[in-house]
Amino acid sequence: VWTASASTPGEACVQPAATPALETMSMNMQPGVVAARLSTEAYRDVLSVLFAQGKSDTKIMVLMSKLRKELNITAEQHKSILSQLQHAKATGTLPALLQGE
Repeated sequence: VWTASASTPGEACVQPAATPALETMSMNMQPGVVAARLSTEAYRDVLSVLFAQGKSDTKIMVLMSKLRKELNITAEQHKSILSQLQHAKATGTLPALLQGE
Protein backbone atom coordinates (compact mmCIF):
# COMPACT_ATOMS: atom_id res chain seq x y z
CA VAL A 1 0.00 0.00 0.00
CA TRP A 2 1.38 3.37 -0.99
CA THR A 3 0.46 6.83 0.25
CA ALA A 4 1.11 10.28 -1.14
CA SER A 5 2.24 13.12 1.07
CA ALA A 6 3.45 16.61 0.36
CA SER A 7 7.06 17.20 1.36
CA THR A 8 6.91 20.83 0.29
CA PRO A 9 3.93 22.87 -0.94
CA GLY A 10 2.98 21.81 -4.47
CA GLU A 11 5.20 18.71 -4.40
CA ALA A 12 4.01 15.15 -3.74
CA CYS A 13 6.05 12.32 -2.35
CA VAL A 14 4.89 8.71 -2.78
CA GLN A 15 6.01 6.27 -0.12
CA PRO A 16 4.94 2.92 1.28
CA ALA A 17 2.17 3.21 3.84
CA ALA A 18 3.03 2.02 7.32
CA THR A 19 1.46 -1.29 8.17
CA PRO A 20 1.19 -2.36 11.81
CA ALA A 21 2.27 -5.92 11.05
CA LEU A 22 5.39 -4.78 9.21
CA GLU A 23 6.26 -2.23 11.90
CA THR A 24 5.85 -4.86 14.62
CA MET A 25 7.89 -7.34 12.60
CA SER A 26 10.65 -4.82 12.04
CA MET A 27 10.89 -3.91 15.71
CA ASN A 28 10.87 -7.48 17.02
CA MET A 29 13.01 -9.37 14.48
CA GLN A 30 16.43 -9.32 12.95
CA PRO A 31 16.62 -8.01 9.34
CA GLY A 32 17.26 -11.48 7.93
CA VAL A 33 14.20 -12.88 9.69
CA VAL A 34 12.05 -10.01 8.43
CA ALA A 35 13.31 -10.55 4.87
CA ALA A 36 12.61 -14.29 5.08
CA ARG A 37 9.08 -13.72 6.35
CA LEU A 38 8.36 -11.11 3.68
CA SER A 39 9.71 -13.46 1.01
CA THR A 40 7.45 -16.26 2.24
CA GLU A 41 4.43 -13.94 2.31
CA ALA A 42 5.19 -12.68 -1.21
CA TYR A 43 5.52 -16.23 -2.52
CA ARG A 44 2.30 -17.27 -0.74
CA ASP A 45 0.47 -14.31 -2.30
CA VAL A 46 1.61 -15.14 -5.84
CA LEU A 47 0.87 -18.84 -5.42
CA SER A 48 -2.55 -18.02 -3.97
CA VAL A 49 -3.52 -15.88 -6.95
CA LEU A 50 -2.39 -18.52 -9.43
CA PHE A 51 -4.16 -21.25 -7.45
CA ALA A 52 -7.39 -19.24 -7.31
CA GLN A 53 -7.21 -18.65 -11.06
CA GLY A 54 -6.56 -22.33 -11.69
CA LYS A 55 -3.37 -21.62 -13.60
CA SER A 56 -0.79 -24.39 -13.63
CA ASP A 57 0.66 -24.70 -17.12
CA THR A 58 4.33 -25.49 -17.73
CA LYS A 59 5.31 -21.86 -18.28
CA ILE A 60 3.80 -20.81 -14.94
CA MET A 61 5.41 -23.73 -13.14
CA VAL A 62 8.83 -22.74 -14.50
CA LEU A 63 8.30 -19.14 -13.38
CA MET A 64 7.19 -20.27 -9.91
CA SER A 65 10.27 -22.48 -9.63
CA LYS A 66 12.47 -19.48 -10.45
CA LEU A 67 10.57 -17.34 -7.95
CA ARG A 68 11.02 -20.02 -5.26
CA LYS A 69 14.76 -19.99 -5.85
CA GLU A 70 14.97 -16.19 -5.81
CA LEU A 71 12.99 -15.95 -2.57
CA ASN A 72 14.72 -18.95 -0.95
CA ILE A 73 11.47 -20.86 -0.51
CA THR A 74 12.11 -24.51 0.33
CA ALA A 75 10.18 -27.40 -1.21
CA GLU A 76 8.68 -28.02 2.24
CA GLN A 77 7.45 -24.42 2.49
CA HIS A 78 5.96 -24.67 -1.01
CA LYS A 79 4.18 -27.92 -0.15
CA SER A 80 2.85 -26.43 3.09
CA ILE A 81 1.45 -23.34 1.36
CA LEU A 82 -0.07 -25.45 -1.43
CA SER A 83 -1.59 -27.81 1.13
CA GLN A 84 -3.18 -24.86 2.96
CA LEU A 85 -4.65 -23.60 -0.33
CA GLN A 86 -5.99 -27.04 -1.26
CA HIS A 87 -7.56 -27.46 2.18
CA ALA A 88 -9.16 -24.02 1.97
CA LYS A 89 -10.58 -24.83 -1.46
CA ALA A 90 -11.95 -28.18 -0.25
CA THR A 91 -13.60 -26.61 2.80
CA GLY A 92 -14.96 -23.57 0.96
CA THR A 93 -12.77 -21.11 2.85
CA LEU A 94 -10.51 -20.15 -0.06
CA PRO A 95 -12.17 -16.74 -0.65
CA ALA A 96 -11.70 -15.82 3.02
CA LEU A 97 -8.09 -17.03 2.95
CA LEU A 98 -7.35 -14.97 -0.15
CA GLN A 99 -8.83 -11.89 1.50
CA GLY A 100 -6.66 -12.40 4.58
CA GLU A 101 -9.50 -13.20 6.94
